[in-house]
Amino acid sequence: MSTALVALVAAAIGAGVTGLLQLRRDRVETLRQRQLDAADVFAASTARALLSVKLVIDTQPRNRSDQALRQWREAGVALRESLWEDVREVAGHGPRVELLFGVKAPTSVAAMQTVYDLTLVATHLQPPLNEEAFVWAYKLALEAAMRFHDEAHVVVASSWWSRRRHRSIPDQAYNEMMKNFEAKYGLTNSTY
Repeated sequence: MSTALVALVAAAIGAGVTGLLQLRRDRVETLRQRQLDAADVFAASTARALLSVKLVIDTQPRNRSDQALRQWREAGVALRESLWEDVREVAGHGPRVELLFGVKAPTSVAAMQTVYDLTLVATHLQPPLNEEAFVWAYKLALEAAMRFHDEAHVVVASSWWSRRRHRSIPDQAYNEMMKNFEAKYGLTNSTY
């Protein structure tokens, strides 16, 4: 009788421990799914905002005459207004990222930096256009967005061991990407 009682107690303890571990795993998976959803929405809205900026840049006339630039500014009013709406949308998703990833987490810091830098881009794209300040702000926004993607990927898609060993992408990668962007769109220092 006592062995049956010991076996019964051991089974009950085992079932209890298994149940607690299962609850913990379910909570972690739920949090990870919510983090993935928040990162996805934030990244998608950031991509829309950066695409709006790219559309404004793409419509910029190669001929830098006063009349061509004036026509470009007048035609770009709707694009610039939609950029402000996109920046507001990105900013609206920032608090959820902070809540789910942690306020001082690298992912949250990169998200808030992205919001701030996109605000600078939208500000410097308004007339009178200061091209040097705009290019500077755009570089900052792209770098912050790339850092957000990198940090969010580590948290959501990597194993615990990879997360412990993760190092952020070096600035060299961002600088190389920006050189390619500047070459493609003709945003070198000689155009200022």
